[in-house]
Formats: sequence, C-alpha cells, structure tokens
Amino acid sequence: MNAAPRRFDVPFGLENAMSDAMEHARQELDEIDDRLLELLAHRMRVSTRIGRLKADSGEAVIHPKRLEALLSRQRRRAARHGIDPDFAEALWRAIHEESCRIQAQVIQSS
Repeated sequence: MNAAPRRFDVPFGLENAMSDAMEHARQELDEIDDRLLELLAHRMRVSTRIGRLKADSGEAVIHPKRLEALLSRQRRRAARHGIDPDFAEALWRAIHEESCRIQAQVIQSS
C-alpha cells in the first residue's frame, strides 16, 4: 500500500529549481535588508542633526503630538501596503526611541 505523498514532497528534478529559487529569494531579502540598514543609518544622521538644532534652540527631545501623528500616519500607510499596522507601530516606536536617544545624547554633549 502506497502512502499518500506529503505536501512538501518535491517531484524528482524540481528540487534544484526550487533550491535555486530559494537562494535567489534569500539574496533578494539580503539586499533589501542592506538597503533598510542604509536608510536607518541615514535617518539616524538626520536625527543627530536635529539633536544639534534642538540643543541650539533649547527645544525638548520628545514631542508627543508629533509622535502620535507619525504613528497614525505609518499605521495607515502600512495597512495600505498589506502590512499589519500593529507591527508598523512597534517598528516605528523602536525607530523613534533610537532617534530620541541619539538626540538626547547630542544635547547632553553640547
């Protein structure tokens, strides 16, 4: 009696093609990750510049209304792109927290 094929069984000859496709997809993710890190680094450089401006003006690091507007905007944009808004909010909270840390460090060292 033959067992039914498992859903992850690969027909003979397709294994290499699937392996190549997987490798290509992983390389694509690696490239996207690199670009994301470059963009985050750029964002942190801008945050450093903003920290200097805030140090000169005496402005506070955290602006709750701006944060809420940012999170609301990113939640809407995430939903339009099929991304979970809760995930987007958590991500932007982490990014904003790091930006504020950098700005506070700049202000403290001024």
